[in-house]
Amino acid sequence: MQESKINRSVSRRRFLIAAGAGVAGIVVGGVVGSQLFPRVETLTSTVTTTTTATKTTTTTTTATTTATSIIAKYPCPFCDKEFSTENELSEHIRTEHAGLITKEVTKPPLTLIINGKKYELYDVEPNVTLQRLLHDILGITSVKDMCSGRGECGSCTVLVDGRPILSCLTLAVECDGKEIWTAEGIAQQFPDLAKAWADHDAMQCGYCTPGVIVTVKALLDRKPNPTKEEILDFLSGNLCVCGTYPVWPKAVQAAAEKLAGKLGGR
Repeated sequence: MQESKINRSVSRRRFLIAAGAGVAGIVVGGVVGSQLFPRVETLTSTVTTTTTATKTTTTTTTATTTATSIIAKYPCPFCDKEFSTENELSEHIRTEHAGLITKEVTKPPLTLIINGKKYELYDVEPNVTLQRLLHDILGITSVKDMCSGRGECGSCTVLVDGRPILSCLTLAVECDGKEIWTAEGIAQQFPDLAKAWADHDAMQCGYCTPGVIVTVKALLDRKPNPTKEEILDFLSGNLCVCGTYPVWPKAVQAAAEKLAGKLGGR
């Protein structure tokens, strides 16, 4: 006596996963890529054979064989056909569904002018902040992040088209085509500004200094000879954990005297 039992495990969820993966595998210029995932079936077959022989006594021998095999099938994402190999599926899509294959959409680069140098950046994700792009991707290390991206400390301040902004709260894609200046560029163009800060001991650990220097540059562009009150008010968004605030006005006014007529236009 023989018994055969076949269990086919095919669920709607598994089919949708396979179909979605098949769509994802269709790539640039009508070429079907290699990331097509098969639908897998587990085929279990159980065969039981019983042999009975009777002489003086009765002897029963039972042999059971279980075979399990994996059947991979590649479903077409556009119709109900299935194929046993990826190559067969690729050829089917090329010949039967050529008009449905999407072509690559090339995004224009993100263009930034940073410290006077033009950058064309490709594949910048829309959720990348300007601070992360400058510091982590381009290696412009003066753009700090002391408050973990909350916009509370001012250490990430940069100039975008002459306006001081918090780069940790600004998306990089918002700055496409704009001119950006960081502390590196400002120190190179106007070394007297950074020197005044050092001469008046306006920094200790120096972590907040780049953001402050950038903010001072923006202030002096607007007010070449600011008062003490104007300086403290304009720099109120820049935090210094070392507490060097009392000497900031002196440093700014000293820089203003040296840079009279040189600032502006940045």
